[in-house]
Amino acid sequence: MTRACDGCTLCCKLIPVEEIDKPRTTWCSHTAQDKHSCSIYASRPISCVMWSCRWLTDDTIPYDLKPDKVGFVIDPVLEDVQLTNPDTNESIIVKAVQVWVDAGHEDFWRLPKYRTMVLHWMAQGHLCIIRTKTPTDGRCLMPDGQGGITLQRHTIDYDMVSAKIKATIERIRRTSTAPKHVPPTEEAHD
Repeated sequence: MTRACDGCTLCCKLIPVEEIDKPRTTWCSHTAQDKHSCSIYASRPISCVMWSCRWLTDDTIPYDLKPDKVGFVIDPVLEDVQLTNPDTNESIIVKAVQVWVDAGHEDFWRLPKYRTMVLHWMAQGHLCIIRTKTPTDGRCLMPDGQGGITLQRHTIDYDMVSAKIKATIERIRRTSTAPKHVPPTEEAHD
């Protein structure tokens, strides 16, 4: 099945774009007034060229979970994320699915159809990081040990993730042609 954005531009609001100093959860200044297209699409930054949400790249994500309909964008690439327990300052590195969430949708995972998706990721050994407006504060969904999900608040080392994204962008810039998107695999950040 081939999917297309078809007017969905939620990534243009939620995803940070360093090349144009666009912060997360803020509409890109190049998003058209109707919020359904990009005014610089032909010359957009390489990070925009190479990025596609998981809804576009992964047919296992249900069709009805299109980002502009649900209020969140699933990152296509698993990230190494450093989680630091604020009580003990103990840190660990984990593979995580990142979900960039629009205001008002932070508890999406509590609804049954989304909860099933998050539990599926956990069964594959991945955590789920809910990315919101603040770069260093996120929520981590973890298995509760009884087949459910527990919410943990952790400080997330966004600079570590950002450095991996920058390295990937730099590798792509050195190649003659940029891919349309980064495949949803761990190898994308090696």
